[in-house]
Amino acid sequence: MKSVIDRSKQIDEKLKLLFDVYTKTKEPLKINFRQEVEWLKSADRYTHLMHVYPAKLLGHIPHFFLNNSVLSKPGDIVADPFCGSGTVPLEALISGRQALGFDCNPLARLIAQVKVTPLDIHRINRVHGNIVKRLQKVELHIPSVVNLDYWYSPEHITQLGLLKSAIDAVSDLDVRNFFLVCFSVAARKLSYADPHISVPVRWNPDKENVSGSYRAMAAEHFEWLKKTQAIDVFNLIVSANSRRLAQLNEVLHEKVGGRIYLSDARELKTRDEGVERKLKKNSVQLIITSPPYAGAQKYVRSASLSLGWLGFAGTGELRPLERQTIGREHYPKAEYLQLHKTFIDDADVVLNRIYQKNPLRAHIAANYLLEMEMACERMVEVLKPGGYLVLVIGNNQVCGEDFFANKYLREIFVKLGLELKLELVDDIHSRGLMTKRNKTASLIACEWILLFSKS
Repeated sequence: MKSVIDRSKQIDEKLKLLFDVYTKTKEPLKINFRQEVEWLKSADRYTHLMHVYPAKLLGHIPHFFLNNSVLSKPGDIVADPFCGSGTVPLEALISGRQALGFDCNPLARLIAQVKVTPLDIHRINRVHGNIVKRLQKVELHIPSVVNLDYWYSPEHITQLGLLKSAIDAVSDLDVRNFFLVCFSVAARKLSYADPHISVPVRWNPDKENVSGSYRAMAAEHFEWLKKTQAIDVFNLIVSANSRRLAQLNEVLHEKVGGRIYLSDARELKTRDEGVERKLKKNSVQLIITSPPYAGAQKYVRSASLSLGWLGFAGTGELRPLERQTIGREHYPKAEYLQLHKTFIDDADVVLNRIYQKNPLRAHIAANYLLEMEMACERMVEVLKPGGYLVLVIGNNQVCGEDFFANKYLREIFVKLGLELKLELVDDIHSRGLMTKRNKTASLIACEWILLFSKS
C-alpha cells in the first residue's frame, strides 16, 4: 500500500507530465480524476457526508491538486471563494494546508464550518444527552419555514420545533453548530420531499404517468413517516456524524485550521472576533473553486427547508437571499428589457442570438459573466505572485445555443494577468442542479479544469 509521500510524488510526476504535454500542444487534455487518485475508494471519508448538499465537487479533484508539492506546500493558505458545503476546505485541511472558504449561502457556510472544526467526541456525547433530556422542558417555538404545513405532518412540526429549541440552548457555538447540522439533516428526512431530487419536490403517489416503483417508494416513505419520531432520526444522524468527526480528529494537523466565512465571492470578507475585513491582497497560495453555472442554480431553493428551520431565511426571505447569488434565475422584467454587453466578443455574439429567442435567459447568462468577472478580479487580487488558481467549470446550452463558460472565464482570467498553464477535461456528469423541467438549458456532460498561475 502506497504511503502519503508516495502518492504525493505520484501526483507531482503526473502534474509535471501534464504541464509538459500542454506546453507543447496547447490542446485540452483528457483526464479521469477517479483513476488518477484511485485510492479514494469511498465518498464517505472523514466529514464529507455530514450533510447532503447539491452540486458537490467530486472530492478526487481537490485531493489531486492539494496533495502535491508543485502547487502548494503544507501550511500554505488554500481558499475556495465558492466553497459550498466545504469539499475544498476539508481536503485542504486534511492535506495540512490552512483552509479558507467563502459562501453567501448561510446553510453552506454552517455545514462547511462544522466539517472543518475538530470537536471532542466525549463532549458531543454529553451534550447530546442533555439535549434529549431538555426536550421535556423547553418551550415550543416553530421557526418560519416556507409552506410548512405542505411539507410536514403536524406531529413532526411539533417534534422538530421542540428539538430546535433544545439545541438552541447549547452554549458552546461550535458544539451547537454540530447539532444544528444534524438537525438540518433530520428536518429534510422527515419532510414529504423526494430525497432523490435536490430541490424540494413533494412525493405524490397519486400522480399520473409515474412508474410503479415511484408509487411504491412514495407509499413506503409516507408509511415510514407515520411511525417515525424526530428524536429517533436525530439520534441516528448524531451517531453517524460523530463517527465521521472522530475520523477527522485522527488526521488533523495541529498547526493548521479551517475558517469558513459568510461572504460573497466578489468581496471575500473575513469576520473574526466581530471585526470584518477584506481578505488581504497577495495572501493566498492556491485557489481551488467551482463557481455556479449560468442559469442552472437553485441552491437557495434546494436549501429552503433547512434555511427556514435554522432561522436563516424564512417565508418571504428566500428571494432576497437568492438575489445575492451569482447564476440566479429570477429577475424583474425591467432589468432585461435591454441586453448588457459583457465585452467578451464570442459571448456577446451568442448572447445576442439567445436574446432574440428569450430575453430573460440572455440576461441571466450575461449578468452571470459580468458578476463572475467581479469575482475573478477579487480572486486574482488575493492570490500570491507565484500562486495558482484551479477553476472547475461546466459548459451548457441556453435556448439551444452553446454557452462555453470555460472559454469565457478563461478569457477573463487571462485579461486579468493570469497565465493558463493547463487545460483538462473530465467526463463528470452534471452535479444535480439542472433539471429536465428547465427546457432552456441542457445537462452538463463534462467539466473543464483550468489551472492558472500568477507571475
